[in-house]
Amino acid sequence: MDFLSLKPSTAFWGERNIIDRPPRIIEVEGAVFDPHPDSEIHAAIYRPDRHLVLESAHTRGPGTLLTPERVKPRKGTATKADALTYIYPGYVNKHYGHFLLSTFSRLWSQNLIDTGLPIIWHADMTIDLAFRLPWFRDIMGALRIDRKRFVAFPKPTKLGKVIIPCPAFIEQKVCFLEYAALGKRIGDALCGSVIRRSKPVYLSKAKVNGGVRTISNEVALETALTRRGFDIVHPEQMSMGQQIALWRSGVPIVSFTGSALHTALFSPGADVLHVDYDQFTNTSFWLINAANGTRADYVHFTDGSVPRIGENERWSCIHELKNPERTADVIAARVNARP
Repeated sequence: MDFLSLKPSTAFWGERNIIDRPPRIIEVEGAVFDPHPDSEIHAAIYRPDRHLVLESAHTRGPGTLLTPERVKPRKGTATKADALTYIYPGYVNKHYGHFLLSTFSRLWSQNLIDTGLPIIWHADMTIDLAFRLPWFRDIMGALRIDRKRFVAFPKPTKLGKVIIPCPAFIEQKVCFLEYAALGKRIGDALCGSVIRRSKPVYLSKAKVNGGVRTISNEVALETALTRRGFDIVHPEQMSMGQQIALWRSGVPIVSFTGSALHTALFSPGADVLHVDYDQFTNTSFWLINAANGTRADYVHFTDGSVPRIGENERWSCIHELKNPERTADVIAARVNARP
């Protein structure tokens, strides 16, 4: 059964930069809000000359993979906004993980939020739909942002002044320590009673309906890990407060790569065994863990023990464990061997 050997992951995909100063906050007079028609380019704020305000666009590293530089000046007329000054928090991503990394990361200045200024809504979902997402509603509540603060413009709109907080986290590129402080602050506000646990926890995606990666026989792994003394948790069935309390419970948390691991942001000093599908670790995970003092080990199974077997309309990558029982053995042994 040599194919089930578990190895440390030492190769990283992306950059690893941590910065100990607050991000910038910029102001633009006479800007135009005009969401780009290309759904892959999350850009919407243009200067009076109709050139993109680069600081407002969604980028990620290494380099700038979403290439906002190729956005050409926008043309056309714009209606005038009602208020004089707005806050632009970037594109509001409906995916939990990308929301934390690329939207939440612009909400680091509580002083700016507490000004009460209206906030521009830029998303592929309505404001009402977003507030039906429990995690979004919980986070907005902890930030003291009421649903009525958001303003949606149905067409290009000229703004008197727009205030743009630059992101405190850029995917696969950089993490400002301000982002870790934001995570702790919101985690403190949302966390329920922390119940000290004795068993390690495995975060399962077996009940998730769709996303990037899944394991077709993960239920078999759940069963095997339960027999080896693990608690099985499905994060999407928990409130944000319950998830944060779990992360703060002091036990090792084990998970294959996925957005649930980003919840470590709210729990400084958490303990995690991060299992990758291959030898490369996305640096977004490393950046969060390094900035907030997570005890994180990155490992991967070698020799094709978790092969990709296909995809479908719900999952971009479907994997399958060749031997769930042996996989559980190796994971349990790895957790028990940690000092």
